Amino acid sequence: MFRREFLGGGHWFEILVWDHLRRNPRFRDVLWSPRETIGDSAEVEEDILAVEGYNLACVSCKLGTTGAGLLSAISDLDARARHLGGSRAAKYLALGASPQNIVDLLAHARPYGVRLIGDSRTFLPAATRSPFEGFSAPRPA
Repeated sequence: MFRREFLGGGHWFEILVWDHLRRNPRFRDVLWSPRETIGDSAEVEEDILAVEGYNLACVSCKLGTTGAGLLSAISDLDARARHLGGSRAAKYLALGASPQNIVDLLAHARPYGVRLIGDSRTFLPAATRSPFEGFSAPRPA
């Protein structure tokens, strides 16, 4: 059943990212909106989980969040990915809109090991790269 929340809530962006990941040979077992129970707490829903190589890849999709919301999304993603996949879990923050504080965001994400991905216009307005190019670049050791 179609719901308005699908369009307004950003679920369409999650599916766009999920579709790209499932077509990319770098990832397998790509799941959209998986749910897990952590300890005795309530059920938690992730945006996208996949297997990248031998490690879990956690992908958080943000559409239109700015400022402190994105900064906290980075630390939240790091905590959830470490809990689910350990210290070797890959962490991606998929951005659907170009944040105003992209330089600060990149600097904040680096120590957490979170890679920012999105349409090339998000990071380089004059770039001619394809959307989601960040997924095809090799990960640093």
